[in-house]
Amino acid sequence: MNFEEVIGVIMKESQCSREVAIDCYLESKNNITNAVDLAKEHVRSRLTTILLYKNGLVVKKGDCENFYDYDDKKNKELRDMIERGEFDKDLIDCSCDSIDVVIENFEDEEYFLLKKRKLCSIRDIYKIKHEKYPEIPVELPKEIIFDEKGDVNFVVVYNRTKSIICRIDSNSKIEKVLKHFKSIINKPVNLYINNKKYSGNQDVSDLDCSMVTLVLDATE
Repeated sequence: MNFEEVIGVIMKESQCSREVAIDCYLESKNNITNAVDLAKEHVRSRLTTILLYKNGLVVKKGDCENFYDYDDKKNKELRDMIERGEFDKDLIDCSCDSIDVVIENFEDEEYFLLKKRKLCSIRDIYKIKHEKYPEIPVELPKEIIFDEKGDVNFVVVYNRTKSIICRIDSNSKIEKVLKHFKSIINKPVNLYINNKKYSGNQDVSDLDCSMVTLVLDATE
């Protein structure tokens, strides 16, 4: 096949634009199969995603993410709509009669929302450390499940505005959390809540429903 035929195949298989097909073909070093996979991933990443949970569903579009709790009967109707191959136009910002979406099923899990309590804002918590600690040099995952059936939930904040939702078993020690982050960053780290440092031998239950700041260990 010539170049134009190859680009046509990539566009057809992935439903992507010509520009994306060319970029993916070049990125894959002229490997058509890999280029198609890259193009599909590109297209999928731009689609509205609906994540189904035991207690509700999440509609995710770009950086915008909204949770619809089944405690509200109207939201529970959304799950029935999906079974019929339908959905509320307004919730996915759809102006036409049909739209492609990605549906991911996590209905054996509950979607976690932080309980309401007084917290320092992310920016304020970080300012306490800003002059003292350098930024963490790697991008960390947006969610870390230490234990699938964990009953302690908390949010880890790093580099001022980035956050990670975490879940862990209440029988664990904070050392488990510290070791995990150290293995990713390749440097020792510390955890703080409102400028109070938490040591590895403390129970993770101390972190439950809290916003925790992750910083590099200044002594290293």
